[in-house]
Amino acid sequence: MDSVQSSNLSSRNRRALNACGTCRARKVKCDERPGRCTNCERLQIVCIPPINAGTPRVAAAGALVTGSSTNSKRRRTRTFRSCTACRDSKLKCNGERPSCGRCQRKSTSCVYDTEREPVWVQNIAPTNIGIVARDGPEYPEKRDQGLLHLEPSSDSTNPSSLEWLTSELLPSQSRLHALLEAYFNNVHPIRAFAFIHKPTFLRMLDEQVMTGTSEQALLFVMCALGARFYALEYNEFASPLTKDFVQYAGRHWAKAAERILLSDYSTISVNRLKAFVLLHDFEARVGNYAQSFILTGIITRLSHALQINIERSTNIMCRDEINTTSEITLREMNRRLMWACYMVDVWAGGGVDQLTLINEDDIKIQLPCNERKFIFQIPCITERLCSGTILDFIPVEDIPENPLENLGMSAFYVRIINIWQHVLRYVKHLDEMREPWLPNSEFTQLMGDINHWKATLPPFLEFSPDNIYIRKDSSQLGGLFLIHCLYHHAICDLNRISLPDLFKIREPFSFPKEQRKFVAQLQGVCFEQARHIAKLFSTVMRHGVKHFADPILPSYAYNSNRIMLFYIARILDLTELNALPLVNETIALVKSNNKALCAMSLMYPLAESLFIISERWVTKLQTSFTRRIEPDPANTPGEAQQLEVGAISSSAFPSVSGQELNHLSRFRVVRNSLELESGSHAFPFSPDTDRQSEVTQTQPETMRTNNMSYEVPSPNLPVNAGDSVAETLQPYTLDLNDLQEFFEWDLTENMPETFGFDGMGPMGGFGSL
Repeated sequence: MDSVQSSNLSSRNRRALNACGTCRARKVKCDERPGRCTNCERLQIVCIPPINAGTPRVAAAGALVTGSSTNSKRRRTRTFRSCTACRDSKLKCNGERPSCGRCQRKSTSCVYDTEREPVWVQNIAPTNIGIVARDGPEYPEKRDQGLLHLEPSSDSTNPSSLEWLTSELLPSQSRLHALLEAYFNNVHPIRAFAFIHKPTFLRMLDEQVMTGTSEQALLFVMCALGARFYALEYNEFASPLTKDFVQYAGRHWAKAAERILLSDYSTISVNRLKAFVLLHDFEARVGNYAQSFILTGIITRLSHALQINIERSTNIMCRDEINTTSEITLREMNRRLMWACYMVDVWAGGGVDQLTLINEDDIKIQLPCNERKFIFQIPCITERLCSGTILDFIPVEDIPENPLENLGMSAFYVRIINIWQHVLRYVKHLDEMREPWLPNSEFTQLMGDINHWKATLPPFLEFSPDNIYIRKDSSQLGGLFLIHCLYHHAICDLNRISLPDLFKIREPFSFPKEQRKFVAQLQGVCFEQARHIAKLFSTVMRHGVKHFADPILPSYAYNSNRIMLFYIARILDLTELNALPLVNETIALVKSNNKALCAMSLMYPLAESLFIISERWVTKLQTSFTRRIEPDPANTPGEAQQLEVGAISSSAFPSVSGQELNHLSRFRVVRNSLELESGSHAFPFSPDTDRQSEVTQTQPETMRTNNMSYEVPSPNLPVNAGDSVAETLQPYTLDLNDLQEFFEWDLTENMPETFGFDGMGPMGGFGSL
């Protein structure tokens, strides 16, 4: 018995040889538990692995890691630093940044004393607090006009020096800053994602005060988003990388953020909501549309719980606040975050009311201010979502002469996406709408809203050559390109009521004969807007694929091709004088879009499938044109037409062989991971559509799509000698059923109609993500 007691005593008194770095710094005894010691788990702080430890105890950045003890039923939540208000009141503080939970509930300023951190934190090397460095040489980094230039590597595929991009551990401090710089240069400026104040965030990172689990998850997902663009710039400026490597970069960090967030998803905080919004975007980028869709529910509910849809105070200018600059930044970040949640909800709903969880009438905050005022923490008054309106409670003396001047790019994006949402609702409820040719119709009102948005667009947001280079220098070209794409796309969506055969509108208008001119006008507008989108892609493509920073852009390019091909194949009158030059120019634009799709396939799996579809169809179209026209010796213009159309099949537009497409995988956009069931009946995916890529153009054959078959007309059908060029081309250029079924069902096979996903592109608005 004495020997047993002495053995237990010696085990308690022995010095821990493998104590974690945190316990050594705190000068407390460590139980050396693998993975994470009990002390660190109890206090919810980072567990620094011991030197030369075989298994790292933390694979993350940030000063806190979530986890539940198997020995205790109740988890203690404790922070080593409380805010000034909680400390003065001697109340428990949850340590959330930039504002703790108590200060958020009381709508008071939350200030942390960064000089009063525990001594043990200072005893740990800065690179060890949550940042585990990887071995391997650092690449010298240079900053030049927002681009990250890297020295070339001899390895042309996946250089070992970039293995840290696929690691489960975050890199060293310098590489971490490079990832965050890639995030702020590419993801931050687009849509409504600019809800993180960059100077404040980087200061908190350098001062090692990012201690909450929510902040840790936010850092993870920001690095995950930045990793892809870091690899993309390496591919462009240093050495080529494989597509799989670029798309896989940062996925482990996104998974780490997901584990942190979902392990305690009931915890409500602003930083946690930010991380969920960015995780939603990451999942859409990698093609996990089902998971992205599910996350929209969490995002909208968190926004409801946090009540960021209303202003924190009527004192917009923050004149009576103790820490004015912090309060200004906090309020503006909350506004931007709410508009980001609204944007996520709009994309998920796609104009379907039953999928929409945020009512725009309940958002009682002003629009985001411009970036300069946000960065320099300058309070200002801006307009609300409805143009020309401001918050009711603002004193007259605070109202500027022109609040519109304070709006930034994000604000105009929010307004155009709001208009686009109303457009989708209109298209999905045509049976309840007035005839579009009437002056007081909903169609006329929506077109007026779009035109008003364009008219109020300030000169510095026009898509002009000067603005292109200005925004490129400030890393905002991607954001500028996106809002103009959405503007043209909204017009296409509104005018597609004139193309019911292409878009399979459920309750299309029955246009009377006297409205044929009106219908032709809408079709022409839709065609011209699709051409505008293609020209935007061509312009931005010259400045680099990194500016295609939004995952919705492949769908924009695809829909542009879809409209242009349908118009020249089924609507355009080829007897007109300028018809054939227009055909050549349009096919050139389609080819330009395909070039952009091919380039974007390096980043987005969706672009890969859309490239295959568009390339196959433009090849079929040019083959059909060249084989339909027979020279007429008695008709000189006919010979000239043949020469013009013959240019379509020249070397400028080569066909894509089967071998060139073999490495491109077929991609299922719709919810592969969701087994939707209606009662006991599932909606399986049909493998028959994959056989479409094997269709040749030398003989008729039957294609099957969505368990429906149709016959592809042979391009070698005989042509009567007496037929004119237009009469010969028009019926056989592209079979309408073939074009319609291919575009509509190749990406949305077996989609239940009850879900309402019938928008342009796969799965309506959400699928376009």
